[in-house]
Amino acid sequence: MKLGTLRRSIWLSLIVVAVGVAPLRADTTMRTHVTWKSGGMMPPAMVTQFMAMAKAATARMPSDIVLEMQGTKARTEGTGMGISIIDLGSSQITVLNPATKHFATLPLHDYLTTGPSALSAKLPPVPPQAQQFFSALQITTETHTAGRTDTVAGVQVEEHTVALTLRIDPSKFPPDPAHPIPAEVLPLFQTPVLRLEFAFWTPAPGESQRVAALGQIQSFSAVQRQMFSPVAQMQTILAQLPPEIADKLSAASAPFADVKTSLRTRIVVYLPIVAPVASYLNAHPPQGANPMVMAVLEGLDASQPLVEMDTEVSELSEGPLDASLFTPPPGYTAQPAAALLQSLTPQLPKHE
Repeated sequence: MKLGTLRRSIWLSLIVVAVGVAPLRADTTMRTHVTWKSGGMMPPAMVTQFMAMAKAATARMPSDIVLEMQGTKARTEGTGMGISIIDLGSSQITVLNPATKHFATLPLHDYLTTGPSALSAKLPPVPPQAQQFFSALQITTETHTAGRTDTVAGVQVEEHTVALTLRIDPSKFPPDPAHPIPAEVLPLFQTPVLRLEFAFWTPAPGESQRVAALGQIQSFSAVQRQMFSPVAQMQTILAQLPPEIADKLSAASAPFADVKTSLRTRIVVYLPIVAPVASYLNAHPPQGANPMVMAVLEGLDASQPLVEMDTEVSELSEGPLDASLFTPPPGYTAQPAAALLQSLTPQLPKHE
């Protein structure tokens, strides 16, 4: 998966789901707060070190995302991928890099295709071992309307959940007579490797009529989906992956297609496989095993989450916005789109 492309797709989906070609009746602002924390899987002694490592790895990730809309334009800041200004009246997007004071303007339909070609020299191909892994990967999905309600930014919302469970089917691995899978290892594959739990809180029926700012956002989303389909975005991303990977990710992403406007989102990550692996290694310690590593595995509680991430709309309001917000500021200079998107993408190790 191409990191820059995926992040652009995620944040662009958040933006364009809120705008359309019909002019807004009033300027609208939506502020979303993002928080994440270590779950209870790790013992307290490990959490401090984990959080320090994670803080460095997520330095570019947002803590607040601000979406501002005026007319047919929408501006978003705080995504970790610069500042984006979408104009669905002209079907264009302008991306700003505040660090270099450069900007680029390009058609919306080119936005996701410019990045991959610009980044191809920086990204390693999917190795054969990874392709074999995905061949053996089984992904199951569960969807549920929880029935719980709440209020977010003055809007009545209802909870909907999606869970993805990933398992490995060892029978799908290519046979390797020189290195067969030990019989005592096979039971480990009965446990899921990974489980992702998503909760989306979407507006209750009638709320778009009651809350003017929400109505502005939702009334535009139908037009947006015609002009810039999230399904087409996902197809663009998956087309860059080997078929055996793309097909499984496409099926796994299907439950998310109906999530239109989520005012609160929760993502919880579990690693169930840790428990049987720790038990196995305790019963069959590898030669020269590091006692510290073994102690760490023993200290992990796989019934608890590894990490939890929450996003919640903290402001949804109408009020005048300065028109200058929706144009490149003075002192910014134009740059080719590929170069600008490359400058906004985290550097990855070079490969031959």
